[in-house]
Amino acid sequence: MQYSVFLVLLGSVAVNCDAVFQLTDNDFDQYMKDKEAMLVEFYAPWCSDCKRLEPKYESAASILGAKKKFVLAKIDCFGTGMATCRKFGVRSWPQVKLFKYGKYEGEYYGAEDAYAIAAFMDGLVSQPETQPAAVQDAQAYNQAQYANPAPAAPLYNTAG
Repeated sequence: MQYSVFLVLLGSVAVNCDAVFQLTDNDFDQYMKDKEAMLVEFYAPWCSDCKRLEPKYESAASILGAKKKFVLAKIDCFGTGMATCRKFGVRSWPQVKLFKYGKYEGEYYGAEDAYAIAAFMDGLVSQPETQPAAVQDAQAYNQAQYANPAPAAPLYNTAG
């Protein structure tokens, strides 16, 4: 029984590890260009902060796994990703950067927690092209109310 529990736990760890894509200098640009939103951890294998972030980052990737448009990836700044890390000016580790369709958008400065990372990515869902009717109605009301304001009364009399 203990052996089967161990195998189940080992299998769940393997699934979590596969949820974060390992990128290299060779595939970084190609892999990212069609991803709506991608968070990339720039890490050093020996870095204690990187090791502390790793299980949380992997858990966030597992949480987001069902949403195909969200991707969490990582790149080794002292291995197969040195040129990419230099390209993005990475000088401390870990750094987590956001990309949309391959374009750098900024740093992730949120909590180092699986649910916070997942919520951040979930909040990046594209806004609909058309606004809901209630928003359109409110905008029309505001335009009607404030389009032709009444002339303002002077604050003081300049006629002497």
